Amino acid sequence: MEPVIEIEDLWWRYEYSKDWVLRGIDLKINPGEFVVITGPNDSGKSSLISAFNGLIPHSQRGVMKGSVKVLGLDVATSDVAALCAFVGMTFQDPETQFLLSRVDEEVAFGPQNLGFPPDEVRKLVTWALDVTRLSEMRMKDPVELSGGQKQRTALAATLSMNPKIMVLDEPTSMLDPIGKEEIMEIITSMKSRRLVETIVVVEHHLEELAKIADRFILLKNGEILLDEPTEKFFSDPDFLIENGVRVPDVCAISGYLKKRNILGNITLTLDEAVDALVKLFRERKLQPNRMDVESYRPLAQISDEAAIEVENLHFVYPDGTVALRGVDIKIRKGEFVALIGQNGSGKTTLSKLMAGIYKPTSGSVKVFGMDTKVTPTPNLIARVGYVFQNPDHQIFNDTIRKELEFGLKNLLSFKLVKEEEIEQRIRESMRITGVPEEILEEHPFLMSKGMRQRIAIASVLAMRPQVLIVDEPTTGQDTPQSIDVMNFLQKLNEMGHTIIIITHEMWIVAGWARRTIAMAEGKILLDGPTKNVLSNAETLKKTFVKPPQVTLLSQALENYGLPRNILTVNEFMNSISPS
Repeated sequence: MEPVIEIEDLWWRYEYSKDWVLRGIDLKINPGEFVVITGPNDSGKSSLISAFNGLIPHSQRGVMKGSVKVLGLDVATSDVAALCAFVGMTFQDPETQFLLSRVDEEVAFGPQNLGFPPDEVRKLVTWALDVTRLSEMRMKDPVELSGGQKQRTALAATLSMNPKIMVLDEPTSMLDPIGKEEIMEIITSMKSRRLVETIVVVEHHLEELAKIADRFILLKNGEILLDEPTEKFFSDPDFLIENGVRVPDVCAISGYLKKRNILGNITLTLDEAVDALVKLFRERKLQPNRMDVESYRPLAQISDEAAIEVENLHFVYPDGTVALRGVDIKIRKGEFVALIGQNGSGKTTLSKLMAGIYKPTSGSVKVFGMDTKVTPTPNLIARVGYVFQNPDHQIFNDTIRKELEFGLKNLLSFKLVKEEEIEQRIRESMRITGVPEEILEEHPFLMSKGMRQRIAIASVLAMRPQVLIVDEPTTGQDTPQSIDVMNFLQKLNEMGHTIIIITHEMWIVAGWARRTIAMAEGKILLDGPTKNVLSNAETLKKTFVKPPQVTLLSQALENYGLPRNILTVNEFMNSISPS
């Protein structure tokens, strides 16, 4: 069988970089395979897949050594347009692909460019919209769709070109839980129905992919560390975790039990894990441990003083969209709060009202007693910092230094900070966020998305707000970086800062948030300690949020003595012991 992709001793270095991004890559992908490429940020994943359709070396300036062949065509000597006829690619941010103002026109653009006859284009568009369940959205503007619908539009636009190879770069990274589920259903359908011959996915979120992929590749520092069929790839969870992979909860748990000779095989799905552990309990090889399984980090000092008070808050956008419907919240100084719910539930709108970016349609928002409707913006900025979900919506200066200085210089003009403090604050925020000094004079948009997110957080952190609101703090971060980001937010919390995060990552909520507020359709459905909220699976369904996989596992084993509100793998392991 001839491979559809064949790479031999591939080296790649960008023009602006001294280091090789890819180092001696040897790789063969065969027809019909479903391959997942994972690994830490800056490991070369996106660069590697850019060589599949000729973006490297033709659209990126740099130095390439070795060879890449796709369907027998040498990428180095082939035209990008010719390669795009065979290799369809969707990017992490679907909006970067959109050119037209209607979904059906966007989906038609690719096959039209490839010179397909008009009748065939119409058939392909209808088919692609049907496959991605977008037929009813065909007349809408892509930028007005939800995150999941945008990603499905990007998939439809690629499918309509009838590629032999489909490459997806982190297709679920910017999506809410329902959006992630939509995309995974489409990918699963693409495989089961053989809509595309070969599928390659770059992804950090592996829980669903572990059920359906044939093969996983771990890339780190530009080299392939591991390339194995799915079951063998996950056979040593500790190795994967040490190398920056966040394995599914059930895989980590079964790996722990296997290492202690309690369980024979690694489990990759929730159903497999339930069956295996039920058997161990019935055979009395495991028993529940009645110890306190609390695993949170140290609590910050929470005062009775209200940092933010929201009363009967309503908000309607100028186009008539009702975003909030009578919200009441009191967030005390020193709390660490997570806002969860699907896109459109009102989370981001609520957070922007808390920061004074929006003003209430009716009701009130008070920040340390100051009514946001009448308080001057600089006074609010000095108290509440806001970091946007997409750092590119926040960053606009031409050097990182200017970006970090911008907010402080605004405060200086209102005499809310002293000039001699500016440099010290910049250095402090860089240290906390891990922004290296040597890139200060670089353009922010030359940095990875993960680094741009850190720059955005650092620019807000430098203003030392008492309340820090971060929308999707782990966007663009791999697992180790996500943990670093959350740990420094935890440190800020312990120093007395009130932290509010908006996130779709339930493992982040479970590991760091002390209080969780679940929203749906502009209202609050659940508000309380994180353990109570995330263990309420039935109500969470209404917010289109699933509890962490380990919580679902513990609830499935409730009859064997496990608590229903376990949130982390460590808690789970503390709740069981060998008989």
